[in-house]
Amino acid sequence: MKALGYLFLIPASILNAILRGYVLVTLWAWFIVSQFPQMPHLTIVTAMGLVITVGLLRSHGLTDKETKELLSNDHESLSLAGRWIQVATYAVVSLITLFSGWIWHHFM
Repeated sequence: MKALGYLFLIPASILNAILRGYVLVTLWAWFIVSQFPQMPHLTIVTAMGLVITVGLLRSHGLTDKETKELLSNDHESLSLAGRWIQVATYAVVSLITLFSGWIWHHFM
């Protein structure tokens, strides 16, 4: 049953990436293209690539202590529930960002 839970994380992560791409496309259209009409519109695939790239650039490396903990046999990785909470948190943050942008867009 635990393996099935991990298996469902894959489509949930993909949907999360699509959601984050949609949020970026929408915010780009509202704030960048509206102010600079010569800028190109983004597609969701392009936006997903930008989100992944920025995420890689922003990622923080592991400290020596964290690396030793991950390599030790007695350390368990993030639990299934923890991973689901992480996916849900990313989705909620994306929706809050979109809602905040929508409010700000109406003041422009």
